[in-house]
Amino acid sequence: MSGQQPIRSVRLKEWKFPNYWEESVASFVSGQAVVQRLRQLLDECDLGDAEGTAFLLEDDQGNELQVYCSTADWSVAFYPTNGTPLITHERKSAGGTKPFLIPEWTEVERRHLIDAEKAAKIVVAWVESGTLTDDVEWGK
Repeated sequence: MSGQQPIRSVRLKEWKFPNYWEESVASFVSGQAVVQRLRQLLDECDLGDAEGTAFLLEDDQGNELQVYCSTADWSVAFYPTNGTPLITHERKSAGGTKPFLIPEWTEVERRHLIDAEKAAKIVVAWVESGTLTDDVEWGK
């Protein structure tokens, strides 16, 4: 079995609605399973006036990937244990913000939003390999 990467385990942390501070944690090894669960949870959320919600993924090294999800657009922020945090940064000229419930109201700048499918690919790659894709532009 030499040459094979060890299986990563990633925990998905979500906040239970409407008890916003009640956290639920589940472990995953498949990136597709994580994306499927994010989409399911997004569909189940009663967001009220929010346009989206967010979930936190944490690997066994303590690195975190925060995923902001809405119907059309997502944003992904990476918080490494060692290094500089990064966030998707493709729409540089987009102005304004979009409200997300994470579990508090948070305004995410629209320049950080990307297509949900692109974001899903980032999540899959990170869950399965621990690396960020270069399919999108990353910024601070």
